[in-house]
Amino acid sequence: MLSTVIERPKAGWAWAPEEKSSATLAASIGYTGLPPTETAMADILFSEAERRLTLDEGFRQRPALGAALTLTGVTPNSAVWRDLLQALQSAGHGEEVRVFLIASIFGGTGASGLPTVARLLRHEIRERGLESRVKLGAALMLPYFAFPAPPPGEGPSIRPDSTTFLIQARGALEYYQQLFRLEPVFDSVYLLGSDPLIQLPGYSDGGALQANPPLLPELLAGLAAVDFLALRAPADGRTLAVGTSDGDVVGWDDLPYSDGGGLKLRAEVGAMLRTAVAWRERYASALVGDAWRGNRREAWFRTHLSATGADAVGSDACQRAITLVSRSMDDMLRWFVALNRAGAGAGRRLGLVADDILARDWASADIADIQLASGLGNSEFRRLVPPNTGPSLADSFSRLTYGRRVDGGVGLGALLAALRQACLEGVIQGAQG
Repeated sequence: MLSTVIERPKAGWAWAPEEKSSATLAASIGYTGLPPTETAMADILFSEAERRLTLDEGFRQRPALGAALTLTGVTPNSAVWRDLLQALQSAGHGEEVRVFLIASIFGGTGASGLPTVARLLRHEIRERGLESRVKLGAALMLPYFAFPAPPPGEGPSIRPDSTTFLIQARGALEYYQQLFRLEPVFDSVYLLGSDPLIQLPGYSDGGALQANPPLLPELLAGLAAVDFLALRAPADGRTLAVGTSDGDVVGWDDLPYSDGGGLKLRAEVGAMLRTAVAWRERYASALVGDAWRGNRREAWFRTHLSATGADAVGSDACQRAITLVSRSMDDMLRWFVALNRAGAGAGRRLGLVADDILARDWASADIADIQLASGLGNSEFRRLVPPNTGPSLADSFSRLTYGRRVDGGVGLGALLAALRQACLEGVIQGAQG
């Protein structure tokens, strides 16, 4: 938790082939200025409705549109391509590098971008002779959700239609089968979906208005990334399959986690959830603003924060960090509440977290509208992560108070690391003086 170093790409945190809010395909390819032969080719490849489609809300299940713009956007001189190639440089010095791509194969944006970018990367890997040191993996998202038909009335000429997802996925799988036979692109591939499809309550053409709740297959895609990036040996052609049990409750034992199974995953995620709740209930309010002055003589404060000077907690930089940590913790709790309540679809329910303890009723599709509960007691804290009980809030406080500072930890980071250890189930191990 909060231990992964993330470097900001030069191209920015997010990139899209066409970022102009009102750009059409015709404008993006310079349709009006093309020579007659290229204009005729564009007329053959793209209908008039496709050429006039504004692209700020995605490619509306038209992968050909996305592929064309991705190829024009990912060029040797583009910042995003330089970022991708930068990831390969460490391999040139003998280190193993793993690149993991995630995209749906039943829509437009992901279905077009993933194979295009992957093939370009594989070409560069071969050209640089890095096949033995660069591993390329992907999670291909099969259809896992559906939404209502678009409402009648005015709207874009081309609109998403989830009734065609399965047909498009079949076509995409046939394409990938041929691609992998002729041109092996990925070292490992994870296929993820949902049967039956998870029904979403509302329709959106896309863009900022699309606010889907987190869904179980998306958590599984994250676990696939963890599995691939753990630097294990590739599957060497083996096909591995996982699924849920026959019951209607999906629990930790049903989640694939190669590093110790569902129980280990539950312990790790449970510690993260308890840390967020404990931070929210006790420690954020004890450190924010001038409140730290009244707590600097507390044993947990002196052990975990005084090494860099107690006054450092009151600095602008530390106060900003406290605010960011609080915001991140709350966002994570909201995400798990939304996942547990709406992420499995009809006929199934998730049993990953006691969401009734964490938040009030939630009627919106927007996670930001979830109101987190406060004032949790010891018994509620113990049963945050079913089916077993964990440490109480008093247990975690006692462990943090009388435990030793985590070896190598400094300042706020040392406190967070120690708090996470205090929230682990069972006896705390690994703390050093």
